[in-house]
Amino acid sequence: MTPVIFTPDNEPYLGRKLLFHFDQLISSAMEQNAVTAPTSHGRKLSDHQRMACQVIAQALSITLSIRELIAI
Repeated sequence: MTPVIFTPDNEPYLGRKLLFHFDQLISSAMEQNAVTAPTSHGRKLSDHQRMACQVIAQALSITLSIRELIAI
């Protein structure tokens, strides 16, 4: 029977090269967003800038959800 919760000892995707790169991409994007996002707070933004702030945050959320689904 397949376990419901995986640990580092039995994680089926641990060591997969593409998943490792996906994890690095997620980390990099979140680090960049953590640096960039605060600069948009309290400023007058154009419509395109406001749209980008919303889309980037939603894209990161979707990416994290996809990563979680891969682990299941």
